[in-house]
Amino acid sequence: MVCIEKWAKSKRFFRNNQKNRKSLLILGVPLLLYYIVSRNDFAGSRSLFQKLPNSQSISTDWLSSFFKENHRMMKRFLTGLTAMTVAAAFLLSAGTLSAQSAKAKTKQVPFATVAVASYDDLVSQASAVGKMIGNDQVPMMIDAMTAEGPAAIVKKSLDTTKPAGMVAFIVDEEPIPVVMLPLNIANVAKEGGDDFPIVDNGDGTYQIEEMVAKQIGDWCFATPDASAFEMCENLNPEQTLGSMAKRYTVSVKLSAAGVPKALKDQLFEAIEAGMTEASKSTGENPLAAMQVKNAERTIAMLKMFVYEANQVLIGLKFNEKENAIEWDFAFTAKPGTQLQSLLTGTTPMPSKTYGIIPVNAALGFWQASKMNDVTLQYTKDQLVQSFEALDGLKVAISQAIEKNADAEEAKVGKAIVGKFDAYLQKVKELSLKNLSSETDVAGALLLTPGAPAIISAGVAKDTAAVDELFAEMGNLAKGVMDEIPAPKSDKDKAAFEAFKQALTTETKEIDGIKYQIASFDVAKLPEIPSDAMDMMKKIFGSTVVQAAVATHSADGMVYSAVSADAVKSIQDAAKLVGTQEAPKNVLGGFFIAATPIVTFVDSVVDTVHPDPQVKQILTQILAILEVSPGKDRILITSKPVKDGALTTIQIQEGTLKAIGTGIMMVQMSRMANAGTTSPMGEDAEPVKMTEEEINQLLDTMGLEGEEREAFRQELLEGQNEAAPADENAPEAEAAPADENAPEAEAAPADENAPEAEAAPADENAPEAEAAPTDENAPEAEAAPTDENASEAE
Repeated sequence: MVCIEKWAKSKRFFRNNQKNRKSLLILGVPLLLYYIVSRNDFAGSRSLFQKLPNSQSISTDWLSSFFKENHRMMKRFLTGLTAMTVAAAFLLSAGTLSAQSAKAKTKQVPFATVAVASYDDLVSQASAVGKMIGNDQVPMMIDAMTAEGPAAIVKKSLDTTKPAGMVAFIVDEEPIPVVMLPLNIANVAKEGGDDFPIVDNGDGTYQIEEMVAKQIGDWCFATPDASAFEMCENLNPEQTLGSMAKRYTVSVKLSAAGVPKALKDQLFEAIEAGMTEASKSTGENPLAAMQVKNAERTIAMLKMFVYEANQVLIGLKFNEKENAIEWDFAFTAKPGTQLQSLLTGTTPMPSKTYGIIPVNAALGFWQASKMNDVTLQYTKDQLVQSFEALDGLKVAISQAIEKNADAEEAKVGKAIVGKFDAYLQKVKELSLKNLSSETDVAGALLLTPGAPAIISAGVAKDTAAVDELFAEMGNLAKGVMDEIPAPKSDKDKAAFEAFKQALTTETKEIDGIKYQIASFDVAKLPEIPSDAMDMMKKIFGSTVVQAAVATHSADGMVYSAVSADAVKSIQDAAKLVGTQEAPKNVLGGFFIAATPIVTFVDSVVDTVHPDPQVKQILTQILAILEVSPGKDRILITSKPVKDGALTTIQIQEGTLKAIGTGIMMVQMSRMANAGTTSPMGEDAEPVKMTEEEINQLLDTMGLEGEEREAFRQELLEGQNEAAPADENAPEAEAAPADENAPEAEAAPADENAPEAEAAPADENAPEAEAAPTDENAPEAEAAPTDENASEAE
């Protein structure tokens, strides 16, 4: 939005107002999360290793080599579990780690808590995820990473059975983070030496660079402000972190109770002042005015959230039962507030429409929920404001027409705008009149090779009114086409007539379902290349794209579809209504399925982008997906919890395996093309593939005969060329490169290094680090929110 962008760039706000910047830092995360999730809540919203036995050893050998040889990564591990919590501490302290004055001596409530599962749990979960994706050597890698240096020193003193974490307080409108680790800091300081310098201050505290550490019981507390230790004297880390760490590998809880009201007031005073300043520059621009209105609506929603929210909980876990990684996003509100009514005002209900989502859908969504009166009225108010905001767009278009068009064009343009405006008013009236407290809708994207389709269905309160609106939409399209005058030149006139011939509309009724149909036949357009036509037929199965909407008054259903034969798509969907039950206690959800997407891409890739390597990667991924049938989704669901709502993002087993395989295959392809086999760091030594490793790679890629031998020679030649380049690179960069500037020598080495080294390392790193993160999941959906909500209160 223009006005917010201008405000965000304001020097006065960000550079001169330190308190405003810290207010945004403290409250920015919950605001962002609220904005992402609130619309959903408010609306109610084959085995590869059996076929290719060598592929696993390639994967594990490569990863093992990576972790053993890359000493830089091992050193960066540093203090192991402290990495995440210390990073969070730096963020929460806004980069100002100098000592701060904690004047308030009263008991403080943390506004943020970060919990990390114990070291033993992390290793266990990493091992489980590693085995799931085809790599059972993850524990060995972790052991290698913590075998020497600071990581080994910390691990020696660390109680590996307890969680770690951080809390953050606000004192005098300043955030003060405190890291909590289950270790004895004196032992770490004694053995740290030069590898991990820790200074004993002589007063019971230790200095670790800008952080001050102190032992309280069995726990080490570290903070940039020593006065914070007073607030931690009665803090029990096992109680504070335990409930979160048991359910999640990593979790963050943000509590509104720990943020003073004055700080919230300050934040919105700054926002509103910025909005006022930004709106002054918009003048009479109706489009900018519309953007301002939209921004004001968003800020009003955020204000309600900031003042009325109780807590936000974000948790990452490994669901052992489902063999999936999950993220939970839970929001709770203070009892008796409007936010609580909105978050809990929508309850699940049985769904008729969920059945239209085929099991082989590439994408699907559904919502089956009932709103209470408060939520229904709020939805109506938001709908009205949305239509009002469109008035600015209408005015802006009209002004543009008057300014840039001649008299005849302006007349046509105004007539078209008038038709659209009249239609929107009818849509508004019908929407408000027929808005129901019950919502039951579903949709799907089908990527059947040669016959893709988009379908949706919903239960309507008044199908006759909806049918009338659909008919009016058809009339509008025809009216607009009739309003546009034919071009003057014969060539343009012929093209315009051909376009009108290609676009047809009709109304029909079949088996009690009334259809409004629009069809567009690309084959009727002039000068369309034959290869483009062939491609379209290959992908879509036809040169016709058809869109249809339909109503079935007997069942109270409304349908829509886009495909080569939209009528048939709707007929197929109608047969599926009521055939499946939606997941229980769920308001709605959304999913993306990997198998149908990869299958469809595999069916058209030779037509769109013929590439043997891409084809081989797709074949391998499909083989992996066949190992975990029905577990190939990224699934997002929303459900109600006490005083709030919970959204869960789940990445299922097959998808995780497919991602791992895809990354490995892309890396192999890049290594082969780049003539190197070791995507290490910038200072890594080149590693040549052995004959056995080359054969394993060729087996994995499925190459045979002449193609196999050609690829082998290409790989061998690439390796022979790569080694001298890497050896010479350091000499060229050490001294002569700067003075003599023979960039032609240095550049090739630089280019090869990042492509072969940096990119694969980044892609593999999440696989080895993020995947291990979950274990304790079965009960972690509704329960954690309820428990944490009461804690915050």
